Amino acid sequence: MIMKNKILCIDDEKIVLDSLKKEFKKYFDTDYILEFAESGEEGIELARNSYVLNQDIQVIITDFMMPGMKGDEVLMKLNEYYPNSKKILLTGQASKENVIHIINNDCLYRFIDKPWDSLDLNLTLKEAISAYNKEKNLAEKRIELENAYKKLTKLDTSKSYFLSLLSHELLTPLVGIKGNTELIKLFTTNPEILESCEEIMKSEARLRGFSEIALLITRLNINQYKMNITEEPIYSIIESSIGYLNNKIKEKSMEIRVNHYDKDFIIKSDFGLITKAISMIIDNALTYTPAGKNIIIETDKNKIMISDEGSGIPEEKLATIFNMFESDKLLTHSEGYGLGLTATKLIMDTLNGELIVENKPECGVMVTMVL
Repeated sequence: MIMKNKILCIDDEKIVLDSLKKEFKKYFDTDYILEFAESGEEGIELARNSYVLNQDIQVIITDFMMPGMKGDEVLMKLNEYYPNSKKILLTGQASKENVIHIINNDCLYRFIDKPWDSLDLNLTLKEAISAYNKEKNLAEKRIELENAYKKLTKLDTSKSYFLSLLSHELLTPLVGIKGNTELIKLFTTNPEILESCEEIMKSEARLRGFSEIALLITRLNINQYKMNITEEPIYSIIESSIGYLNNKIKEKSMEIRVNHYDKDFIIKSDFGLITKAISMIIDNALTYTPAGKNIIIETDKNKIMISDEGSGIPEEKLATIFNMFESDKLLTHSEGYGLGLTATKLIMDTLNGELIVENKPECGVMVTMVL
């Protein structure tokens, strides 16, 4: 049910109230409820009743000079019930000081002299009702936004807690698995048990790597990663990224050549994120580049180019390589990079950088990171 607009008129002269009734019937339709009071006290009582019934009063019109309570007193009292109502002072006897006093107390929308101009009065009334309704709608929208923000804040807190719980529940058991496996290796010389321990360690490392990447992707996607921006030489970033993969590099008897970088060039970034991104690209290249081949890293100021000598990426896959669910086999050149490139792309987006992946003319892939 739509509430009708309500207008309250207060004047101690009945002839004035009768004139206002005629004015309003002439210019306003049945969508308006009109209430009239012959004194300030009666007007306040009518307003109090409307307030109890939770009814709005859009506009209040009052005379200034009345027996008992003057118009300025009435408006200030009504302001306690209806601070947002548009209040019009209709009189020819209020002094400048009285009007200023009402304005300073945020109680006056408009001052109109008696005798009033009919067209001016009714135009003012319509503008007052329109202004009131607009302000009310804005206030309601603001409350909706505040409530939505509170819900989002609560949801954000819940997501943070869930991520912490997920991280703990995923990674803590892996610590136990790794620790106990290493302990078993110390107390046995049985080759079969040692071989089983090695398989457990490989599985633990694989699950740990997947869990860390999945958690990182989740944090980046929901803006839960806390950035730590520092200034680092580009050579330090590259060397740290390679350092994480030393064992894998030795296992595959491969060489990573770093060419053309300026040791004095400084990158301002999140050191942990950028080294993680570079490591994931190099790791992928190590996995799918044949043994004995090379991986080359070059820099050009804020660009890092990493190229391998693998089989490359099918051209039809290049447009969708950042989609983690694009292929059944994740983290492969032949079937799509999967989580590795998804995470790297998210990292570069978070750092306001750019990631470009393209096949080289001869063979292999070149990944360009624009920092």
